Amino acid sequence: MEYLHHTGLAELENINKHMTGVAHQNDCERLVELDLTFHQRMVTLAGNDIFISAWIIVAAQSFRSLVITNFEYSDTDAIYSVHRIYLEKIRSGDFRRAREMIE
Repeated sequence: MEYLHHTGLAELENINKHMTGVAHQNDCERLVELDLTFHQRMVTLAGNDIFISAWIIVAAQSFRSLVITNFEYSDTDAIYSVHRIYLEKIRSGDFRRAREMIE
């Protein structure tokens, strides 16, 4: 599975690093874009065709939701911080716990 590859994790970490930077700049519009990119890449890395197809259907709605949530969220640090937690769980190799936490 692609998500097990080091390069996929590094890619997600890089996106999270950019999220941190734009959050510190209070660039909410770019933060929303990176947030969606992060989730889209996680879906792709999962390597599940059904999941990918479902994501394509809900991506626009997800983007709208992220815009509303991120602009109303007073703590932009919390937005990128939760993604760091996702990455730590994935990096641990305990995919059952990572899935439980994300659900």
